[in-house]
Amino acid sequence: IRLDTEQLQNKIDMWSRTMQIGNEELAKLSRVELLLRRQYEAAKAKAEAEVAQVNGELRRATQRQVSEIHLVQLELELAKDKETRCQKIIAQSAITERELVEAKSLVREAEEKLAKARVPLDKGRVEVFRQALQLVSEEHNVKQEELELKRVKKRGEVAAARTELANLEFERQKSVLQFPTDGVLTSLNVKVGDIVQP
Repeated sequence: IRLDTEQLQNKIDMWSRTMQIGNEELAKLSRVELLLRRQYEAAKAKAEAEVAQVNGELRRATQRQVSEIHLVQLELELAKDKETRCQKIIAQSAITERELVEAKSLVREAEEKLAKARVPLDKGRVEVFRQALQLVSEEHNVKQEELELKRVKKRGEVAAARTELANLEFERQKSVLQFPTDGVLTSLNVKVGDIVQP
């Protein structure tokens, strides 16, 4: 005797679809992981290139600064030498007071240029780009964790669907009653939901 299993079959179909959809979503998560990896590698390469570029700019700026400091120091030495010579010969009235003032002015200008040239370079951009590079890695790690959480959750759902499906299949197998002898069943006093004993 086969009992009515239409409702049971509907549940089996529903859990089969749930399991199939779950497996498809797991496959999509694997593709998303691959895309996430590619995105991370591209972002990391870009951030590394930016750090290298800013480091190069800083290195060149440092070289320019060293060169400029050297030139200004030479300029200052020449201005001081001229001032010293002017002070020596002013007593002889070979030059005017105005020329001495100009020589002193050149010394002050050279000292100001030297002070300006010695101002430390702004290294903040380098640090900003280094932190951006670190942030790329940290964001990738967070996205990887989120993806793994989704994957674990989906695997749990698929496993639960598989278990439920196995239970329903077992119930369906039990819906067939077999008797050891041939015969005719004249009446069956069983309703939907009743549990029968063999």
